[in-house]
Amino acid sequence: AEDAGRLFDHLSGLGVEAMTVAAGFNYENADDQDSFLGRDGTKRLFREILRKPKKSWTFNHSGMYLDFLAGNREFACTPWGNPTRSLKGWQIPCYLLNDGYAASFKELMEQTNWDTYGVGNDPRCADCMVHCGFEPTAVLETVQHPFQALKVALRGPGR
Repeated sequence: AEDAGRLFDHLSGLGVEAMTVAAGFNYENADDQDSFLGRDGTKRLFREILRKPKKSWTFNHSGMYLDFLAGNREFACTPWGNPTRSLKGWQIPCYLLNDGYAASFKELMEQTNWDTYGVGNDPRCADCMVHCGFEPTAVLETVQHPFQALKVALRGPGR
């Protein structure tokens, strides 16, 4: 947490307008499978980072997503909320897992069995807390539960 704080201080000092943080996890194509924290380790790290954030730290995330990273809420993954498009097509289901490509967004949405992905459904997703799948869920939760989002905003995420 101290190293992350120093990094955030440095980036803020350089004038970085907003930082995107990603909870790294041992996705199937990662070279070093043993250097990741796992879900519990990620929650501990972000809880410590967000316990006393500096005002100069500006994150490019919703408060609800940061609160999720700190372990204060549970979200399901919404992989279609931030889809990946490449020259090969729409990547199924997300940019960290590659189970193939769909020729169109419609095909991606209609022919992908979304229920087979996510924590508890696909073992490759067990430790994932990455923004591409969970930030869309956090935004949907913010819209659906504005008072919970206000509570997070008032007390600060992660606390």
